[in-house]
Amino acid sequence: MVQSMESSRLVGFVPFLMCASGGRGQSETVFVAGGTGRLGFRVVKELAGHGMRVRLGCRNVEKARELVRRSNVEPDLVEVVPMVLDGDLRTAIGEADRVVSALGASELVPWSPFAVDYVGTNRLIQAARDTGKVKHFVLVTSLGTGNPLLFPAGILNLFWGILVWKKLAEDTLVQSGLPFTVVRPGGMERPKDDFKETHNTILYSENSLGGGVVSRLQVAEVVAEALINPDASAGKVAEVIATVDAPKKPIADMFRALPSKL
Repeated sequence: MVQSMESSRLVGFVPFLMCASGGRGQSETVFVAGGTGRLGFRVVKELAGHGMRVRLGCRNVEKARELVRRSNVEPDLVEVVPMVLDGDLRTAIGEADRVVSALGASELVPWSPFAVDYVGTNRLIQAARDTGKVKHFVLVTSLGTGNPLLFPAGILNLFWGILVWKKLAEDTLVQSGLPFTVVRPGGMERPKDDFKETHNTILYSENSLGGGVVSRLQVAEVVAEALINPDASAGKVAEVIATVDAPKKPIADMFRALPSKL
């Protein structure tokens, strides 16, 4: 943990700006880091669809506002705020009492996995702790994060050790003292939003899977359910894929069946 926080000082060299989000029929607010990304904005829409208030922060505020305008999101539920990964993350989090990290590094930039998935995520976790009011932190990583030797997920490590940095960030969160849920999705590149019409979401315990696919929309649904049902999801690591033969089950029930790290 000490090593992780000390390493986070290096983030001053990283001029990256990222994004944020908000809760179901409740007054609490959710901050989503990475909220204009392909997964992140689906998380924003899913949360707002449940009536949750969202803080969405990005480097390009106008782009974020345009995304909100063009979507069917209730605009009164989404507040767009500027956020820079090496800046004042406590201010970006604001009054949010729950945090989602949907940060994703570029696989084409050699230092990006270290800077974003490790250092940037560590800084976000530390900022969430420092607010003194965050009661649940959901971190989205990837299949293979717990065991990079699993195939084919482990191939991702060819992209500048990305699974190693994601695992170190997971460790920081687990050791942070914050109530947490880690979501490790399978491949999300090919499945579209209609994937759920033929493939049901299924959750596995950590280090169970080396491969599998799932849509970003299904992952967003898992993230939202984790926040809606913290009694079921807190302290859990969930590996997420979707298959044609998986039985259709409530996500909260699948979370309850997973072992807890608490």
